Amino acid sequence: MLMLASTSAMQISKYDIDVKSTESGFSIYENIIGVLDSNESSLNFSIQDDATDIVISINGQSVEYNKSGNMYTCAIPPTNESSVSASITYYLPKGTKFFEKHILYPSSEVTITYDESTLLSRSDLGENSYISASLVVKTVEATGYALYAIAALLLALIVIIIAYLAKKRTSKPVQIETEEILKTKKALLMMLLKEIEKKHRAEEISDESYRYLKDIYKREAVEVMKKLES
Repeated sequence: MLMLASTSAMQISKYDIDVKSTESGFSIYENIIGVLDSNESSLNFSIQDDATDIVISINGQSVEYNKSGNMYTCAIPPTNESSVSASITYYLPKGTKFFEKHILYPSSEVTITYDESTLLSRSDLGENSYISASLVVKTVEATGYALYAIAALLLALIVIIIAYLAKKRTSKPVQIETEEILKTKKALLMMLLKEIEKKHRAEEISDESYRYLKDIYKREAVEVMKKLES
């Protein structure tokens, strides 16, 4: 786990963490942009257990560090600027299940990207904030499966009910997908898409599940609208 140590030394404006899976584990690249207190001459970083091949740079310069436990202390290269950027690269072993972070500085924006997909995003974090993200890949979460199953069942039920009512009104054969049914399906799909957006904004489903479910229902909605226009 990586963190900046002093709560008065720096105000972070942007904290980007890029995690990439490899055959042997995970490669980590962290980029921190912020503003230093004028009295600061060093920065401290905490890197989680089992990290290897650690390289730390400040303002584009690779720096030496003193290590004590998980804490790494680095001198800030001479500069007349109050702004500072720090980058840290390292590797975590294959068995690592969670990427965890304790952020001591107030941070305007923190983003964790995992294999080019946003895994976690937070804004306006206060001092001593903790975030954690799973590194275990799941194609679709259980919540995603449940939502999809409920939606499919609901769609099927509506089609059956409307078809049954249509048969009661007339003895003539009726087509299952009448205009009334298509309009009902369209309204339901729009409702489901809005519900998925709402759950994603509330972080109740992951980005991966959100994209998976949104693509399914969006394709169905497009097909329904094409049938209504034909």
